[in-house]
Amino acid sequence: MEKEWERRLKAGKLAEAGRAAGREIQARIKGRTNQQQTRVKKNPRSGYEVKRRERPTPATFEEFIASGGMERLEARAAFHAAKEAVQQEREFWLGRLQDWLRTVDRDYVRGADYVRLTLEVEIKRLRRSLGIKQSDEERRAQTRERVRRHRARNG
Repeated sequence: MEKEWERRLKAGKLAEAGRAAGREIQARIKGRTNQQQTRVKKNPRSGYEVKRRERPTPATFEEFIASGGMERLEARAAFHAAKEAVQQEREFWLGRLQDWLRTVDRDYVRGADYVRLTLEVEIKRLRRSLGIKQSDEERRAQTRERVRRHRARNG
């Protein structure tokens, strides 16, 4: 079945074909937003949303319409830009928090234990979200410390 914009495009009516294509895109976008709200599936084991695969950038006019039009492409670009901005902020603040932790250890700060604990928790969260693993030596030192405390309590 031939679409309205295709008929107008073949007839040489470019402006009308563009308006018809715009109406079709808007209809698809409205239909998709309603479907997305009802089709959000959560993983029953973890409770988190199942990630959807990223669609490639449309190469033809038909793919452009099928992809949801400009609003969909803008939303995808905004999502990626926000994700990149969060990543850069995490990288920036990780270094700064590590520097502050060194100064708390070096200088006397009122409430140093609380400040140190807060900074350590934030650094740990940032490292985990950035995918930075602990070195083997750090992990071994933590294990030795836990074993020492356990033996002090129980023996």
